Amino acid sequence: MLVLLIALNGVHAQALHRTLVDRAGSRPPRRLLVRGVISAVLSQLGWWGALTIGFLNSR
Repeated sequence: MLVLLIALNGVHAQALHRTLVDRAGSRPPRRLLVRGVISAVLSQLGWWGALTIGFLNSR
């Protein structure tokens, strides 16, 4: 489940990156910044969750 979250978030982050690059030179709207923060938080939760599950399963 976490791997799927990480993968889908990666697709979203890639699209978000393209949008931000297209707007280079201008200040991005707050909505794009919020999407970026949410994407970063989901990424961290996914990776740390997968790491924790892997650690617990190895014990």
